[in-house]
Amino acid sequence: MAIVGYTKATEAEQLARQEAETSKQVSDFLVELFEVSDPGEARGNTVTAREVLDRGSEAIAADLADQPEVQATLMLTMAEVYGNLGLLPKAQELLERALEIRRSLDHPEPLQIAEVMNKLSETLILRGEYERAEKAGQDAMAIFVSVRGEHHEDVALALSNLATVDYYQAEYDEALSGWERALAILEETLGPDHPETIKMMSNLASGNWRVGNLEETERLGRLALERLRAIEGDDHPDVAILMNNLAITLGELGRPKEAEPYYLDSLAIQERILGEHPDVANGMNNVGMYYMRDEQFEKAEPMMRGALEMWSRTLGADNPKTYVAHNNLGQLYIEMDRIDDAERHIMIAREGRRRVFDPEHESVAMSTVFLCDVYNLSGRFEACYTTIQEALRILENNLPPGHRRIAAARIRLAMSLAGLGRFLEAEPIMLEAYGVFEETLPGSASDRRARRWVKRMYELWERPEEARRYADQIN
Repeated sequence: MAIVGYTKATEAEQLARQEAETSKQVSDFLVELFEVSDPGEARGNTVTAREVLDRGSEAIAADLADQPEVQATLMLTMAEVYGNLGLLPKAQELLERALEIRRSLDHPEPLQIAEVMNKLSETLILRGEYERAEKAGQDAMAIFVSVRGEHHEDVALALSNLATVDYYQAEYDEALSGWERALAILEETLGPDHPETIKMMSNLASGNWRVGNLEETERLGRLALERLRAIEGDDHPDVAILMNNLAITLGELGRPKEAEPYYLDSLAIQERILGEHPDVANGMNNVGMYYMRDEQFEKAEPMMRGALEMWSRTLGADNPKTYVAHNNLGQLYIEMDRIDDAERHIMIAREGRRRVFDPEHESVAMSTVFLCDVYNLSGRFEACYTTIQEALRILENNLPPGHRRIAAARIRLAMSLAGLGRFLEAEPIMLEAYGVFEETLPGSASDRRARRWVKRMYELWERPEEARRYADQIN
């Protein structure tokens, strides 16, 4: 027994020496390359490290082929920096190569393989490759659970990636469950004030926002922002994301003036720190949506077009975020009465979402809802009546009864019925759906838009008194 113990101790010592040597070589390499590459550390300093990163990537491939452990570790670190800079294709390339190297070692280390898999899963999510992201996340979590046990922070982070895949695939109950489990593990293992715990709390807030639990969303969002600010200060990209999320929630709750400073401060931080980056595009999109809801269309359009262009450059034309931008521009052009422009962008979004998700995805249904606005406003009521049935079926399969998105679709259904002269069918559907917004978001932009459709229905019906009553409420 003593011999076995001694052998294990010797192997452990060798592994420790190997890891120490790898760590030293990695450290020496990174000191020269990456001191201001990460925008979370650079805090607005000129980030010119992209050229350095590219040269370093070439050097790693050429000069470290005989040191695969060092090579893979450096690739993982560089991939994280590329990802922080929004250069996702290069991050993915390095992660896939690092995974290949770690798997091919004479003595593969499962936890090191799982570490790369989990980071690859995260990167694939950002690129909209959800099927591959789910597979990488599942494989990583299986290793973490077998080696670490159920209650380890690595398991929590893998759970979070899988929950995020569920979220983007409109599996909201599964996403909420995954994030709740991950948050409980992190609170137990890292404590409530650790940055990873706070980020998980923010994810849980996002899940509650999507299913319409806005009060819980605000509570979690404020708590997460308060805790992260205490650690990182205001001038940090993750703080900016939480500010942006809180702004969206406040806007949905009908408190746009309270939301405005969070929107603008968040975007200012992101532009200063990140430059050309998908998160900056996200901030521009959300500020543009705020301006649209406030009917400041001349401010909204350049923000939203800028978001579309930046997402196209950083993520590619065939990416879910890029289709978000097309869809939102379509909404803006509906508000501006530019119906042809609206139809073009919404059709791009709808067909793209069908391709990158599937025809039954909630986002496809929402593009169809806005396409029905185009049809109704241009007098194509039969086209809306036909297509909105599909959207309603998808939304009712994905969301709880009474959800605002279902109500929005039913408003379009009612409007198409009114346009076809079927007023007695249209009125109860319209008023019931409008009541969802009146009850849950009184005075909000969504409430005002719903009232406008009620007004239009009564105008078509030639009932001016009812139309005027809703017009007065809008004003």
